[in-house]
Amino acid sequence: MKLCRRLLLLALLCQQISYAMEATADEITIDSQTNVYTLIGNAVAKYKGKVFKADLIVVYKDEKEKLPEKITARGNVSFNEDGTIITADSCESDKKFVTFYQNVTLKNNEIGVVYADKARYDIETKKMDVTAKNKVKVILSKDKEDEFNRKTKK
Repeated sequence: MKLCRRLLLLALLCQQISYAMEATADEITIDSQTNVYTLIGNAVAKYKGKVFKADLIVVYKDEKEKLPEKITARGNVSFNEDGTIITADSCESDKKFVTFYQNVTLKNNEIGVVYADKARYDIETKKMDVTAKNKVKVILSKDKEDEFNRKTKK
């Protein structure tokens, strides 16, 4: 019975947002008056090539465009886009940026690994600004390290 209810809620979610986003969770609640969708437990939201995973995801849908205008995630957050994986304690996303908070780790085959307290990822340009109370730590991939060393020797 519980599984049927979850599948029904997922079907309603997909129907109401015209398949603009795919969402799964242990429990999904929909507030049709405020257009807020709450995904609780093993939550996954896929939207325009981006995948959000967390313990809790809240999607605020734009009624006119039928698309998410804001997404917040809390607890064991993971964000994946085009092979770039960012993990953090929490994040907030609007149509232009995803901002990650606390224990931020970015892994990318081209760059390597970046550790920070806060990161702001530009969805369009794929650039990221990172900050930390003490230091931002970067571990370059071997290719990037070699490239960096070549450029700095000139």
